[in-house]
Amino acid sequence: MVLFKRVVFVLIVYFISFILLREAISNYMEWQPTRLFIPHNKFNHITTPNFPNDKIIGRDKNISTVKINSQGVREDTDVILPKPDGVFRILIVGDSFIFGGDKPTIPDHIESALNKFLGTENLKFDVVNCGVPSYSPMLHLARLKHQYLSFDPDAIVYFPDLTDVYDDTHRYKWLAKFDTNGELTHVIGSSRILRAKRRHKRQVNYLLSVLGLRESKLRDVRSQDKRSKYPHIFDHAVEANPNFSNYTLEEIELSLSFIKEFIKISTLNNIHLSVAMYPHLPQIIPANQSYPTSFDSLYNRLFEKKIQEIVEKEGVQFKSFFEPIKKRVLTGKDLYIKNDMHFNENGFQFLGNTIAQWIIQNPKTAIGFGLPLEN
Repeated sequence: MVLFKRVVFVLIVYFISFILLREAISNYMEWQPTRLFIPHNKFNHITTPNFPNDKIIGRDKNISTVKINSQGVREDTDVILPKPDGVFRILIVGDSFIFGGDKPTIPDHIESALNKFLGTENLKFDVVNCGVPSYSPMLHLARLKHQYLSFDPDAIVYFPDLTDVYDDTHRYKWLAKFDTNGELTHVIGSSRILRAKRRHKRQVNYLLSVLGLRESKLRDVRSQDKRSKYPHIFDHAVEANPNFSNYTLEEIELSLSFIKEFIKISTLNNIHLSVAMYPHLPQIIPANQSYPTSFDSLYNRLFEKKIQEIVEKEGVQFKSFFEPIKKRVLTGKDLYIKNDMHFNENGFQFLGNTIAQWIIQNPKTAIGFGLPLEN
């Protein structure tokens, strides 16, 4: 019996050690440049600088359509610093929609059109793709402070996204660091260990709330329709006016606070800022016709409305591309990937060209350049 207990004890120690070692190695590998995305302790995560290269290994090694420069943005070459004379630089800031799929991306379409119609022999438009998948206002603000200002932009066109509301509150808020004035300083990178800790904390808080020992301050993102293509991400968008929950209003307000500071910093640095938005397909046709979900109504546009209110209050240009995309979709044009939230290549091209047309017709208000053209 004693021998049996010792063998069992050794086996238990062995397996626990094996699991811990595996977790330690996995956690270490997350911080190595072996894939398209790596954690970052200033703005949570970044596209791996110089991707792809000979050091890239693993699942992302063979991604041939994506090139990341040494500054961690989706450009074939580095953003030239100091900015050369005769260059008007525009940063297009957003998440995976701006990052795009195959080239040309939305910023590529914009740059090509601006140089064709507004550029001259002595003036070149440099449009930088500052889109990063899973970014949100919190991360955009952190990266503006720590990197984007150093690019010396003349203008920024900033695209908030419907996923931002979930991302800020439920993905990044617990990783955010603030100064004594309550202003964001940075957002640390997450790891397997931190995420596991977060999951356990959520479970404990859920059990305490069920037992009536603690009142939940956050929406329970575990309790929604598990059959949905995107459970929890669009909780705020499925609510209908006037029955918006406090959770939705508080989550939106958190994202708005970061957008307000983004506006403030851009203004202080003499950067012309425009804020623009595009729709998700379930805002045009019922969600269950867009991708697998039991929700059979349209997503609301509350986030867009709130952004427009605060942006225009700050005297910043706001532009919605909802109507042209809606018109295109309702006339039978396929702009979105089937059963996916993102645009397909037709959608990227259409939106990119539509944005470019808006800028070309309204260069002064859109990017702070010249005067509007008559035609």
